[in-house]
Amino acid sequence: MEKKRILLMRLLIVFLVASVGFSIYQGYKLRVYERELTRVVENHLQIFAANAGQVEDKRIYAEQFANLTAAQEAYIVLSEKSAYDEREWEESLPGLIIRLKQVMVNDEEKFREAFSETGVRRLMFDISDDFEDHESIRKVYELLN
Repeated sequence: MEKKRILLMRLLIVFLVASVGFSIYQGYKLRVYERELTRVVENHLQIFAANAGQVEDKRIYAEQFANLTAAQEAYIVLSEKSAYDEREWEESLPGLIIRLKQVMVNDEEKFREAFSETGVRRLMFDISDDFEDHESIRKVYELLN
């Protein structure tokens, strides 16, 4: 009877240690995944900002659109927020990306004008460093309207 009890306690301890180890490992994998998604969003926004406003070269223009799309998709997975009210939308990264894509598709001239100043590119770099930089997001959003 005593041997069964000791065996059961050892199995329980092994199970608990394995469970805790697995939980720690899963937490580590999630943190790595979040860092990678953050890096993807940052890189694509920076590449977009570096080339923003160029509409003459259609290949670069298409690459800008693709960079916005890649940043948007990675941010959607990374973001924990699922809904925005109207005021928040104009100060959020998803709202800005959708507005940028709309202007790129519908009004190349407005897109070129908005990014003709280097200050707007600087704002996009600032946004790539801090996705919650509501002031910079709002300024770029206003220039696109």
